[in-house]
Amino acid sequence: DHTPLIAAHDLVVFADAAIGQSDPWLLYPLSTEPRATLGSHSLSPSAALHLTQLLYGKAPSGWVLAIAGSEFGDVREGLSLPAQENLAKAVSSLKDWLVRRSDEETARNGRDVPGWARDDPRQGDGASPSDTARNFSTS
Repeated sequence: DHTPLIAAHDLVVFADAAIGQSDPWLLYPLSTEPRATLGSHSLSPSAALHLTQLLYGKAPSGWVLAIAGSEFGDVREGLSLPAQENLAKAVSSLKDWLVRRSDEETARNGRDVPGWARDDPRQGDGASPSDTARNFSTS
C-alpha cells in the first residue's frame, strides 16, 4: 500500500521503536536487498524499498530512525515518558540532519534539489548500518 508514496520521494525515513537499545535513537541507512521474504501482511523497511524497486524500477534512499522505547510489556495507549523524550530528541535531530543534507546538496549542485542522501549505501561504498549509524544527540 505504501510503495507509490515511497517511489514518489528521493529519501524515506522509517521510524520504529527499538527494544534494548542503549542510545536514545539511531539513524542508519537501508539497502533495497530484502533480508526476509516478501509477505502479504508485513514488510520490513528494506523489503518495502525492494518491493518499490521491483514495482517502479526505482527506490529512494532509505533510512531507519530507531527510537529507544521502554515498557513494551504493558498494552496501553501512548508512550512512556522516556520514550516521549527519546522521540522528541530524535525528531529534533532528524530535522537538523535533513537541513544539513539539503544544504550540502545545494552547495554541491548550486541549486536546491530534494535528493539529500547522496552517500546512499546502495551506491557501492560498502557501508553497513553499524558502520554508518548516527546518533546526533551528543553533538
